[in-house]
Amino acid sequence: MRRFHMAAVSSSCILVAIERGGRGYSIEVLSFVPMVRDNWSMSQPIPAKSLPSTVAELISLATK
Repeated sequence: MRRFHMAAVSSSCILVAIERGGRGYSIEVLSFVPMVRDNWSMSQPIPAKSLPSTVAELISLATK
């Protein structure tokens, strides 16, 4: 199970926070950057200890 929590979008990056449930609960931040011809590339998921409550917290998690 996955659940969308929050996203932030700029002209150079998309950040998405998701919860993963089931036997092992986890929170991840995904970062997408543009590539050629409107395709996006996803970086490695970034683990988080808690869900971000603001966009500033989301950005902070992604830049650590």
